[in-house]
Formats: sequence, C-alpha cells, structure tokens
Amino acid sequence: MDVFLYILNSDRYMEELKEQKKYKFVPKYLLKKIDVFSKEKIIEKFKFNNNIVGYSIGLTTLKNISEEKTIQKIENLIKRNLIEDTISTIIFENGYNCSMEDKLIKKNILISNNSSKNVKLKIIPHIIKNMANKSYQLKQDLELLIIYKDEDELKNLIRKIPFTIKNIYIYSQNEISSVKVSEDILKDTGLSLGIIKDIKKVNRFDIIINFKDDTNFINWVKEKSVIFNIYNNIYYNESKSIIVEDFIFYSSDNFNFKSNIPSSIYKYNHGFRMKDFVKVKVNNDIVDKEEFYKLVNCS
Repeated sequence: MDVFLYILNSDRYMEELKEQKKYKFVPKYLLKKIDVFSKEKIIEKFKFNNNIVGYSIGLTTLKNISEEKTIQKIENLIKRNLIEDTISTIIFENGYNCSMEDKLIKKNILISNNSSKNVKLKIIPHIIKNMANKSYQLKQDLELLIIYKDEDELKNLIRKIPFTIKNIYIYSQNEISSVKVSEDILKDTGLSLGIIKDIKKVNRFDIIINFKDDTNFINWVKEKSVIFNIYNNIYYNESKSIIVEDFIFYSSDNFNFKSNIPSSIYKYNHGFRMKDFVKVKVNNDIVDKEEFYKLVNCS
C-alpha cells in the first residue's frame, strides 16, 4: 500500500513537542539547542477506511537545515519506524521543494506510482478541452497521442476527450492490441483512431497523455508539446517540452492540512470538485492554473 508523509515545519514541530510531558517545561531556545540529539518522530497517523494512509512527522525544531540533512532525517525515521509501505508523496508544510523531491526520487525514497490516476483522468480532459477551445480552434489541427497500458483505461479516457479533437492517435508496444482497441472504439463511438508504430514519430504531436512510467519518448518530442504524465515521481532530465507532473488542490475533506495538496492526497476526498483545482506541477515548478494556460499559449 502507498502512504504519504506530511512533514511539519519547525514551529509546528516545536508546538507538538511542548505538548508532551517530557518537553512541556523545556524552554524553546533549549529545545533548539538539543535538536541535534533528538530523534525524528511520528506525530499522527492518518487513516482512511480504517487503513493507515499517511503520517504526520516532525524532523527538526531548526528553521534552516540543508536538504541533505533533511533527507537523512527522513531516512532515519523510515528505518526506525519500519515503514515498509511505498512512500508515494512527501508534503512539506512550508511548501513545495522540487529540488529535494528530485533527490528523494533518485534515492528511491519516493517511488513512482499511479495511485492518483483517477483524479488525473478527471481533470486532464477538462484542461485539454480548454486548450483546444482557447488556442487551437480554427487555427490549427490539434494532434493528440495517448501512450497507454490498459485497454479499458484507454477506452474510458477516449470517452472523456472532447470530440472537437479529431486527430487522436494511440501507441502501445503491442500493435495487435492497438488495432483491436481502435476497432472497438470506432464501433462504439464512430471515432477513428490513428495508430503509430514507432515511438520516435512522437515528434508530430501537440499533446501527449502518458500512462507509463517510461519517459524515454521525451527525447523525440517537439518543442512546447504538452505531456501529461499519469505516473507520479518520475525523474527526467530537462526537456524542451511542457511536462505536467501533477495537479494541486485547495483542500482535503479528511485531513487538516495547512497547505495545498497534490492529487495523491486529494484522492481521499469524498468527491471531486473542479473548483478545488488551483495549481499545476509543471517542469519541476508549481504554478497557478492561470500561469499554466499562459505557458501553453492558451490565454
């Protein structure tokens, strides 16, 4: 099972320590002095449907410690508390730190996963519709490629893609599967899908939806193409394309967080509301959704 870590900032961690009998009467300045000797702690366990899905943790009472020291403390906590589940998400209460996230991915602390797939598949068709309406309508023919793994997931996605987009292509390493899926969708919807056999031909597409954790195709994409990755926590080198890694939401129904949350946490909400969508994680940065539409020339 995948779990998330919610890392308290130094002030909140200090407050939590002061709540404990052991530290109740210890002055704050002294707590900071002994921080180097203190162990990282699990403060709270988050449950959903009676399963532990995340942990609130305190790492340090110091405001400024290096990324390397922070990562070491996260590793210590995981080993000491025998957290064997896949860490799908790490949220820093002070805000996102994409540089540190990359380092956590390289060290295999954050593991690639598609646990927030259902949330992403609700919002991606909405964004593509906006892109088609604002930027491409009557200007040029938009070409969309879907790199898929599962036939049923592909069929469900196709039904949500706006029918104003006519040039939809699919790619799978299994060409027989692609032909079968294409025939099924033509029969069900009347929509004719194109099939590409060579992934290096990806350089013709404006938008790519990638269901796989393999991103080698990025080497051949054209400049300013928009790539939606269904998988989280995939590390990639700099690219000339616009890579959408995740979506950021305003709030959580179940957990009292003081920061915005990624799709992997939003999935625990009791319902999906488009108004909760506030930001986009794109090319290792977090931008407002309005900035994102400017980035893809849709405003």
